[in-house]
This record gives sequence, C-alpha cells and structure tokens, in this order.
Amino acid sequence: MSITARSTRILFWILLLCPSFLTAQSDFRTDAITKVELDFYDESWEKILKAFKRNNIEKRLPARMVINEMVFDSVAVRFKGNSSYNNPSKKESKKLPFNIDINEYHKKLALKDGTNKLKLSNSFRDPTFIREVLSYEIIKTYMPAPKVGFFELVINGEDYGLYVGTSSINKQFLKSEFGTKKGRLFKCDPDYGLNDISNCDIERLANLVRFENEECYKYRYELKSKKGWDDFSKLINKLNTDVSELDKVLDVYATLWMHALNMVLVNLDSYTGKLSHNYYLYRDTSKVWQPIMWDLNLSFGGFPFDGGLSGKLSNKQLIEFPIFIHFENPDRPLISRLLENNTYRKLYMGMVKTISEDYFLNNKYKEMIAQYQLAIRSSVTGKGKKLYSASDFENNISNTSKLGKVEVIGIQELMDARMTYLKETRVFAPEQPTLFDKKELIDSSNWILESRLLKTDKAILFYRVEEKGAWLQKELKNELYNWKVTLPLAERPQAYFLQLENVGNASLQPSAAPRQFFRPE
Repeated sequence: MSITARSTRILFWILLLCPSFLTAQSDFRTDAITKVELDFYDESWEKILKAFKRNNIEKRLPARMVINEMVFDSVAVRFKGNSSYNNPSKKESKKLPFNIDINEYHKKLALKDGTNKLKLSNSFRDPTFIREVLSYEIIKTYMPAPKVGFFELVINGEDYGLYVGTSSINKQFLKSEFGTKKGRLFKCDPDYGLNDISNCDIERLANLVRFENEECYKYRYELKSKKGWDDFSKLINKLNTDVSELDKVLDVYATLWMHALNMVLVNLDSYTGKLSHNYYLYRDTSKVWQPIMWDLNLSFGGFPFDGGLSGKLSNKQLIEFPIFIHFENPDRPLISRLLENNTYRKLYMGMVKTISEDYFLNNKYKEMIAQYQLAIRSSVTGKGKKLYSASDFENNISNTSKLGKVEVIGIQELMDARMTYLKETRVFAPEQPTLFDKKELIDSSNWILESRLLKTDKAILFYRVEEKGAWLQKELKNELYNWKVTLPLAERPQAYFLQLENVGNASLQPSAAPRQFFRPE
C-alpha cells in the first residue's frame, strides 16, 4: 500500500469514528480563537478605506488572507458599522470593525463551511466580548441565526487583537437555513448616508409603519435581492391595515420568538428599541416573510434606549423592562398588531418563559460565559489592540463598567435580577397547558396521533408533509381526555409540533417549536 493510500485510509477511519474531528476545524468557534491574517497589497490601505467609509463609497481593497492554514490570494475588505466604527475612529483607535468578502474576485471561494463573507466586530461597548456570541448561541435554539465565533486579527504583521466574527445574511445563509436562496430579502436598517426626500418623516426608523408615498421605504430599508419592493409594500399595508390571516404572509412564530428574545435579553438596539432597526426580513418561496435577528453586540442592556420612556434607561429600568412595552404603540406595528391577537399574546408570554427557563433560571448562561472567558482571556489580556482594559473584561460580567462617559450594566447583574422580576409577572402564572404523553398509530389508511394533554382547552397540530415549506394545521379533538387527530397516510407528517391553549396561557410542544419539532416514530 502506498503512503498516500495508507494516509487516506487512516483519515477515513478518523472521520468515521471521530466526527468531532471535522467540527474541531470549523472557522467559527466559541471554544477557541481562530486566527485571521490579512496582508493588504496597498500600504496606504487604512487611509483609503477610511476615505471610502467617510464618503459612503461602497468599494473594497484586495488583500491576501490566511485562516486555518487556508490561503486566499485576493479577498475584498472594507470597514463596517456605524457607532462601532465612528466612535473608535474619532479617538484614532486602529481597532475598527471589518467586512471581508471572500468571493468578491473569485466567485467560488469560501471558507470550509461555505461561508463567503466574514464580519469582524470590535465588540464596541462590550468589554466582555461575550454579549454577541452568547446572544446568537441562545437565539439559534429558537430561530435561524448567523454563525458566530472568536477571531484574532493580524494585519500586515500587526496584532489587532480579539474580534467577534459572524457570517453574513446572504444567499449562502438563506440556502443553509431555508433550503433555497430564492425569494425577497430586505435589510431593515436605515441608510443614514442617503438624502431623504422632503415628504418623508425626518425620523429614520425601520419600524414597518405605512407610508402613502412608497418611495419613503427606500430610505429605511435596503433591498438585498433583485426585486421585492411590491411584495414588501404589501406586507407593510397588511400589517398596518388588516391583520386577518396575517399568518398566511408572515411567520408569526419566528416573529414572536424575535420579540421574546429581544425582551428577555434586553436587546434594545433592535426593532424593539429607540432606533427600531438591526433585523432582516426574508420572503421565502412559500411567500411567507421570515424575520432574522442581527447585530447583537449591545444586547444585555448595552443600548439603554427603548423609544418609549424619555432619555437613557437606568439599571433598574433595564432590569424591570416590561415585556408589553409597545403593546398599544402604532409606531411598532410588528409588535402591537400581533399582540392584539389573544392567542399570539399568550404564546409570546410562553416564549419568554421558555427562554428564561432554558438559559437563565438554570444558570446555563453562566456556564457558557465561563467557557467563553476561558477561551479568550489570553487574547484579551495579550498585546493586541484594545478598546477596553483587561479589568473591564473581567468586571463587566458581573458589574456595571464605566467606559469613558458611558456606563454599561454587567451581564449577570442584569440577568439575575431580571429573572427575579419576570418570575413575579404573568409570564410565570400557573396552569400552563402541558403535553403529558403521546403516541402514534397507523391503520390501513390513516396516521393517528393520540395525546394526553393537561390543563388544555384547545390543541392544534402543525405539520409538514415535506422537509421544508409551510406548516399545515388541524385541530385535535378531545375524546374523554384523549386528544386525537387523524390524517390520511398520504399526509403523514415529516415533522410536526403542537400548540396548546387554555383561557390564560398557551404553550408549544416541543417548547422551542417550530425550530424544534417531533419526527414521526
């Protein structure tokens, strides 16, 4: 046997017996740091990129990149961000955020996992470097989220220190999460570089409020696909004028999860907060709009402005931030119009409870923080460029840190007290409907689901007959406490979940549905 053949055979058995070998090579890691080396061909790269950013010029500079021993001769680089760029830039810090387009010049180039755009955040106003990573790792339990990990950046031999890296919301992401890259994609984040037309409101918010002049939308939302403005306008019109059968055009579950996550994580640099931005909307091939959360470096109270109360929120106001803050606010129709529906309102409360129990009341988030700190401490305290001190890195986990003129509440300081607050609200009211047991039966022509449900007045089966696509639904019937639903064998589900409801509460089974679901036995 040749050396090459022998080596190939050994590698085959390693991969077969140790599948973790592959995941250990992932470029997006939270248990270790991935090194990224950039070498710009132009020595004046920083001056040129700053000029591009200052003049809102969408151009990039080529550079050679090495990551995990993979060499890319020409990737395209630019600065990214607003406050995370402008504030450090004004203080003449070199630790600025970067956007790396791997396939700009060579369309088939990508990282090992297929990622073709890498966003590197300088963790502005988060000395822990953990807020964004922890948020995305929690979010992906309940809805689609970009990949995230820790990266150390070296530019032309100079150590720029630790960064938080995320994949981009683009065609590659859509294909991975939704099974198709077709559809309509909008970035809901106003472009403040554009000159607004005179008959639009001066305030720029991507809050989905309806305008008579549809041109106004183009100053608040960015079309990322080839077409879609007509469909986007129809969504906004329906949301603001007629919410009957809204679930036919909007993924209500994903939207409620987004709101619940923003509320639990006190992520106010979002649709919920003062600026109402930092999310995407994607209309998939089943013509249903899906929300996607984005830009979470200021979650866990890092952005203390909600758009309702005046001025900056105090630590106490962040801790006791009410989950129905925009319940009757016409300027937040994606919240207020959904929560008009009694069932959606009960599901939303159930989602807040689920997130709290899954990650915070059991202190799982503290274990995750400890693991992240262990992985990145040496880089944070090393010789690379910094925005904040090593003591802020340690302190801001548990305590409020003063970063110049700004104070940022500690993550655990916020979340432990917030859980105490939430436990006293209606979210944790008793009498939650519960799935006690279930079984599946098949006769000559039908698939039958029988369930024992506790504290339940109404139950609906949501199911898919294909791996992807829209969820169909059928109500279960209660026959002497045995809840039952029957489908023809031709409609036997590939996946399914249950929605349970009583007078005051609602729940999903599994609790993280529809991201998680049951498979037929």
